[in-house]
Amino acid sequence: MEIKKQMYQALSPTQRAVAIAAALNRSDGGEADKLVRQAPRRGGHGKAIIGIRQAQNVYNMFTSRTVREFLLVEKSRAAVTFYCDGWVDAGGSKNASSYRKKCTEDEALVLVSVSLVGELNAVKQAAREWCEKNDVPVEIFSGVMAFLPLSKNSGQMVGDEMAPVNEEMLVLMRSMFGAVKLAW
Repeated sequence: MEIKKQMYQALSPTQRAVAIAAALNRSDGGEADKLVRQAPRRGGHGKAIIGIRQAQNVYNMFTSRTVREFLLVEKSRAAVTFYCDGWVDAGGSKNASSYRKKCTEDEALVLVSVSLVGELNAVKQAAREWCEKNDVPVEIFSGVMAFLPLSKNSGQMVGDEMAPVNEEMLVLMRSMFGAVKLAW
């Protein structure tokens, strides 16, 4: 028991914060509590723990917002597709203005969907970069503590192709993650 306590005491602030996040991701509240209770009161352990949570909050906020918007767009696309399919099945002309308008709407919604997937890829890329810069495993953005699990190489696909990263969103996300510090 004493050896384990010494091991806990030897953890660096970042190692302790990552260990706490890992414990929470596997729903091991007892281990997380022990890591917090046995943290030295000095040395930046609190800042590192707060920093990991801030990074998780940034990741979760932007992934959940983007996924929500994507689902709303896809819901609209489904409605348009059903309308067009029903129109044709009912014998409607593909040259009718209402049908063409819906087809144009579908094409626009596809572009919005692809853009949102690019935004999601930007969030993921910025999170990976932040982890690499801070020597933190990307697994802190997985498990129960993450809205959308992040793997080391994950990007979102559109059809058979990797969706591009939305560069404007990438700049914003780099700025957001850049503000998250693990040390004073």
